[in-house]
Formats: sequence, C-alpha cells, structure tokens
Amino acid sequence: MDIKYINFKKIRSKKKELEKYPGYLPGFVETCIDREIWMDFLEKEGLLTRELENKIFDRHMSFQEEKEELIQWCEENPQYADFIIWEED
Repeated sequence: MDIKYINFKKIRSKKKELEKYPGYLPGFVETCIDREIWMDFLEKEGLLTRELENKIFDRHMSFQEEKEELIQWCEENPQYADFIIWEED
C-alpha cells in the first residue's frame, strides 16, 4: 500500500497537542505547528539534547524520505495514524 495523501488538516487540528510532543517530530508534522513553541517546550522540559537539536536543524531529506519518516513515526505513535490516508487495494 502507498500513501494516498497526508492529512495536513488533521495534523493542524492537533497543533496544540503536538507543540507539547516530548520528542522528535517528522518534517511534515513540524510544518503544521509553531516550531518556536515546540522548541521552547522541549527546552523547558529538559528534552532538547544536542542530538535532537541537530536532527531537527540538519534535516536534508527527499520527499520520499520525508514520507517514509512520517509512516515510521505514525507506526510508533498510533494515536496519530489518521495523519496518513492510504491507497485502497
């Protein structure tokens, strides 16, 4: 199965919740939130490590890699599985 589309409307509807996500967010998700609020949250909670900061700021991925990252993240966070709409066989 392949992605039919990424439900950016659904991602934006969870903006406030995601701005308090205690870890790395895929690029597609990050584009739908206020990065400054999220980064401030991570810093205040002591979650913003140098490794995480580098991963956030040094992202250089193709569109396909971004999709794969989102799929993996949604598998690890099933409460957000509806961010992806799949092609039906």
